[in-house]
Amino acid sequence: MIRVSEEFKQAMLLNFKEIDSYVLAKGEKLKAREKLISASINSEGDLGKTSIKSLTLTLNNVRDLLNEEVEIFGGVKTTNGFEYIKIGKFVLTEIQMKEDEDKVVYKGYDLMINAMKSYNLVVNYPINLFEYAKAISDKCNIELLNTEIPNGSKIIKEELFTKTTGITYRTILEKIAEITGTICFVNNEDKLVFLSRGNSTNIQINTEHNIFTLSLSKKYGPINSVVLAREPQQDNYYKKKPNEIDLVEYKVSNNEFCDKERENYIEELYNNVIEFSYVPFKVKTEGYMYFEIGDLIKIQDGENIYETIILGIDLVLDDGLIENLKAQDKPLTKTNYNISTNEQRRLYQTEIAVDKQKQTITEVIKETENNKERINETLRTIDSTINTFKNMNGINLIKNSVMFSLNNENKPYSWILSEEGTISVGTDSESIDFGGISRHGFELNGKKISQKINVIQDKAENTEKKPYSFNCLIKKTATGVVKIRLYNEMEEHKLEITEELNYKNISIENILPKMNYLILEIEGSEAKFTDVNLIQSTYKGQWTQATDELLSTNVQFDINGMKIFSETNRGDYTTITPYEFSGYSNASGSLERVFGIDKDKTFSTKLEAKEEFTLKPAKIVPKRTGEVQGIAFVEVVRWM
Repeated sequence: MIRVSEEFKQAMLLNFKEIDSYVLAKGEKLKAREKLISASINSEGDLGKTSIKSLTLTLNNVRDLLNEEVEIFGGVKTTNGFEYIKIGKFVLTEIQMKEDEDKVVYKGYDLMINAMKSYNLVVNYPINLFEYAKAISDKCNIELLNTEIPNGSKIIKEELFTKTTGITYRTILEKIAEITGTICFVNNEDKLVFLSRGNSTNIQINTEHNIFTLSLSKKYGPINSVVLAREPQQDNYYKKKPNEIDLVEYKVSNNEFCDKERENYIEELYNNVIEFSYVPFKVKTEGYMYFEIGDLIKIQDGENIYETIILGIDLVLDDGLIENLKAQDKPLTKTNYNISTNEQRRLYQTEIAVDKQKQTITEVIKETENNKERINETLRTIDSTINTFKNMNGINLIKNSVMFSLNNENKPYSWILSEEGTISVGTDSESIDFGGISRHGFELNGKKISQKINVIQDKAENTEKKPYSFNCLIKKTATGVVKIRLYNEMEEHKLEITEELNYKNISIENILPKMNYLILEIEGSEAKFTDVNLIQSTYKGQWTQATDELLSTNVQFDINGMKIFSETNRGDYTTITPYEFSGYSNASGSLERVFGIDKDKTFSTKLEAKEEFTLKPAKIVPKRTGEVQGIAFVEVVRWM
């Protein structure tokens, strides 16, 4: 909503009001009833769409404004005199005039016209989605109002559009609006806006004030399903509210930003549009002048009040003011959910990916069973078809990846910990509901952990590429920050996550190491980590344990040896390593070594022998009969 005073709002509700308007062009005011004959402004928008205001401007004998920028102002007389508001800035692109008339008619558009240019953006990849949107706004010379957008932290790894013919910056802005669930438009202050769920105005209009005609339709929504689709192949990926039968979809088709990683985009998109609803309407009014696309309003018709959103505005300024507001009814999309993939069920996966940038079609059939993957991939180009089949054992290269194994100081084996902060390790059964496997995880609480991992260096002479992919499940509050790095002296792959996550599977895929090692570094607060995984694969995989590891809460077997934990006496355990065979107990109140074998020495805090104890040439035996009972030392008899 355009900012106006309460006096302005009250004046617009009067049955009799004095309206004025003018055009600011080349530093000159073209006033109504003098140079300005009329200004008609039209705009429409919707979730996942861009909106552009169009202007039809009729002037009296003003013929030199073609390709110029003009500003339209409207005003109403209040108790304090006339109050004017800027409705928008427009670029005049067309002119119509007749030789025998003084009237000149211009056609123009708001600053969204700057985005109606062929795409030719140069940025440094990787770049996140928000930074990319900011780069487009800068390129189009439109200031971006937002400081964040849904899915704004998602990483764009490479150029997606230069080989797509006929594409404009506005086309890409609309694709960003799609994958963020926003309305994209230029506001009256000439700033680019990605608006989520509408702009609350707390304004109620009614049939008793300012309304000539009103029509209402059946309520649209609430949205209860999000579908990320590939068409025409119907390779769909969805998330819907549980137990919903009558589905109202928000559907995005063939969006390049999320095409290869739809599971990473769907959660934030779902959270941004879920439960969105409105009542479609059309209303002809005497005018309010301060409404913008995306404003939430209430309409009172008698005793009934309808909540809705403004998705269309037709405003005419001449001697007076007429304004039509609307929210169009829209057809419901229907997805066949029987052939679509649930965001929590991807064991059996068939995908067809069309890459317009690289001019390729990739068909992937993937089966995951018992932590192993079989992948049949077909790559089609204009010149050839390449088929590959991969059996992936999915062996995790991260040692002690979910921190089952701790030393006596409760520090995890195989990891290097920073000094500051504390770390919490334990069972994480909640993660199972979100696809978790290990049932175990850790919280860093501000601490940083790292582990050096040996990998195969990618060299130019390697005919067969051996990429690596990292993934893990994260639960994070809205206030925490998580940073993940995979790096060596020649490269760095990183993620920084600030948004709230509910056991989201995040990943860094298709890493071709430039050295023979990678250092994994994780730090974060207000977050739980589980199923931390690095495998040799183009794709992220299901969590497994590392080679030579068998770790659980009760039995732990790895390069450090074996530990068996007591079910009845919590904290007690027996360990077998190359250096010791020992038992540890906290029976005394603190964890102590209570028995052990060290090379040629055996010791025990307490020792119980049922029949005898031998130390050649003697042995100790019990004496349980006679008047005197106890123990006796006797000679070891050697039989010949």
